[in-house]
Amino acid sequence: MLDTNKVLMEFLLAQAPLTAVVSTNIYAVAFPTGKVPTTPMIVYHVSGGVPDESTPLLRPSIMFNCYHESDSIKARSAYRALHDVLHGIQNVFTASGVIVEAIEEIHGQDTFDPDTKWPFVFTSYRLIFHE
Repeated sequence: MLDTNKVLMEFLLAQAPLTAVVSTNIYAVAFPTGKVPTTPMIVYHVSGGVPDESTPLLRPSIMFNCYHESDSIKARSAYRALHDVLHGIQNVFTASGVIVEAIEEIHGQDTFDPDTKWPFVFTSYRLIFHE
């Protein structure tokens, strides 16, 4: 089965407009232990999806959280850069697979972590992958 986290990471790290904002501070599945988002950071994970038994396509919903330690404007700048690189993409090839399409399901919403008080913006995309 295709590793959708790996395909997505390869794509995101190859996007200069995004890495100009977050550098390599993009993480799959979990927030790194002990890491403080002193610069903008993105963490993503699969949050659901629709199985498709009749085709080789995978259609996960992926939740993205765009953080900053104290500045909601910087957290939103990470979201805007993410939106700009995902919006409208079609048939993008990486070393590990193809992103057929990305569709924003939830527009970026500003909030904060109740424990750390870090501001972040969350959004969700439906991505379609193919091996």
